[in-house]
Amino acid sequence: MENPTERSAARRAFGTGWKYAKKTNLTMWIFVGMIVGIIIGAVNPAAGVAIKPLGTAFIRMIQAVETPLIFSTLVV
Repeated sequence: MENPTERSAARRAFGTGWKYAKKTNLTMWIFVGMIVGIIIGAVNPAAGVAIKPLGTAFIRMIQAVETPLIFSTLVV
């Protein structure tokens, strides 16, 4: 059984990290994602190939939103 003070310390530590993560801007997250992708590709190329469908799906979702967004911006 966990000690209540240990549990609250863990919650404080997680809460502090989450507060920092929420304050981080989008540019920082893009760079973090790029660095993680480079590391995965360098360490385990097979894992990079395995997650390629996720990247392809993400790009297709962005493309699907792009056209209506530009159209609505120009018309409205």
